[in-house]
Amino acid sequence: MKLRSVRALRSIGLVAATVVLGLAACSDGAAGLLFLSDGVKLQAGQTCAVVEADIQGLPAFSRGVMDLAITNQYRLLLRYRNGTGDDQSLRTATLHLDLGKFTPSAKAILPGLPADKPSSLALGYKYATEGVQIPVSGGVLPNEWGVVEIPILPEEVGTLLATKMMKLAETHPVSAYAPEVVVVATLTIHAVASGGGSDASNEFTFPVELCWGCLMAPDAEPRPSACRPGQDDLTDQASCPLVALHPDSCRVSVPDGPDASGGELPMEDLPGGDTAEI
Repeated sequence: MKLRSVRALRSIGLVAATVVLGLAACSDGAAGLLFLSDGVKLQAGQTCAVVEADIQGLPAFSRGVMDLAITNQYRLLLRYRNGTGDDQSLRTATLHLDLGKFTPSAKAILPGLPADKPSSLALGYKYATEGVQIPVSGGVLPNEWGVVEIPILPEEVGTLLATKMMKLAETHPVSAYAPEVVVVATLTIHAVASGGGSDASNEFTFPVELCWGCLMAPDAEPRPSACRPGQDDLTDQASCPLVALHPDSCRVSVPDGPDASGGELPMEDLPGGDTAEI
């Protein structure tokens, strides 16, 4: 019992020390570190470009949304600070993914979803266990802020997730537009310092909620154009068929629809609409 008590106290002490050190690092902008801070969001309808002078003023957010009926990739704008004493040139990002309920499996896990093929199992293992090196570019002076864009859900992963989400939406019509599926990306960025040598950032995690149709506008009201259709902002009904990977899933409002809410229909239910199955 005494040995267990000593070990427990030692563990508590280590956790407390880690928390204190972490708070200290965050309080001064992570001095001495290439610090990954948070995700930033471009405002729909604007230029959809980052202005260097506005980097610190960009709105932060800690959780993304990806509509797999519209897009098969999620690109994160990541704000970071160079707390080192050298100019930093970004080179690569190491990406690991936890695909949650959609983790490829040799057995059927969710109702309506079959077991995965060997190629899907290999893809899941690569991102979850081995990690993937993604080229990135950018640079920042000492004690300055920067933004780098990273595809945290690349197309090959998004295509796999879309296949699963389509089947889940077919078997779960009630929750088709907002199923509880979340994937988590973990990133570390590697940079080359002007004074020689290399530096690695802190580890940064970012969850992304997956859905099928949740970012399609529920009505025909005009909306600012989304900077990245299918990612975080609503896509209006007029542009949905033009930008969606699965335009047959786009919804169209009509004056006298058969439903009680005033006439919102999937495109395939409209006269002359696309009737191809998902």
